[in-house]
Amino acid sequence: MEQDEDANAHDHDLASLEHREDSIELLFQTHFSRRYDTGVQVTADKAASALRLHEVWRSHRIDVDFDQFVEDAFLSLQYAYNQKYGQWDQVNDLRALYQDTWYKKIAPFATSLAPEATVLGVGVNDGREVRQLFENRNLNIDLLDISSEAIRQVAQQLSGYRNVRSFVGSFEDWKAESAEYDLFFSLRTLNSTSIDLQSCVRKSVALVKEGGILIYSVSNGYIHMGERGEPRAVQGMFSYETGTIDAERPKQIADEITQLLGAEDASVIEVSEEPTEIFIVAQKNQSGRVSFDGGL
Repeated sequence: MEQDEDANAHDHDLASLEHREDSIELLFQTHFSRRYDTGVQVTADKAASALRLHEVWRSHRIDVDFDQFVEDAFLSLQYAYNQKYGQWDQVNDLRALYQDTWYKKIAPFATSLAPEATVLGVGVNDGREVRQLFENRNLNIDLLDISSEAIRQVAQQLSGYRNVRSFVGSFEDWKAESAEYDLFFSLRTLNSTSIDLQSCVRKSVALVKEGGILIYSVSNGYIHMGERGEPRAVQGMFSYETGTIDAERPKQIADEITQLLGAEDASVIEVSEEPTEIFIVAQKNQSGRVSFDGGL
């Protein structure tokens, strides 16, 4: 999208932009506090992992069965995601300005898959991005999202795809049936506040076969209405701490993902900063040392 110099200067004045969005953490706490005392220190990222919840349950000596505690915490997390992501945001999604181009950088990795390849997508919302990424409707595609409201719409979005399975749950606790996926993708998801980045990167690498492809992206912008009411792209990520848009945060998260991939014996093929997000593409090394036991 072409912009004149004045527009670019205005877009970089990030602190002055009025942007508001719901916080997953706040939504989670609001729902969780209806069931448990505020003294029980559970955050959204802990609710995504039974392992981390066990530490809370034990240290606080919570008088409820552990399995019930895990279920209650996840239901609060699911509530938060349903509220924020249960319906696709048609107005504020930056991809709306680049509907036919946002995915072009990663499309070759999707179109080069074998006819019956296996694909795992995490944080897919209602699955609509699958239609643009994967033209082959015979692929074996598994899709996972925390939002039950979003997953409920997958069947409608992907009605022409023959081998799609959808699951509701957190990626950290999800039990995969195999570790032989040809391609893993998670777009604009790992930057969520409820995500343990290291655990999720490690698990994603573990779930693809040697030589398999991993595609991640980090959200990097919003739609901002200009002075004349025209929609314009503003790069950055909203900070709940400062109430402003942080232009550097997406790059920091992308850098962290690339470093974590290296630690898991995966080779980064490409890092590309596009108008809507930052893409990271990697390949699991043939001598990958990551083991798989169904969980983390």
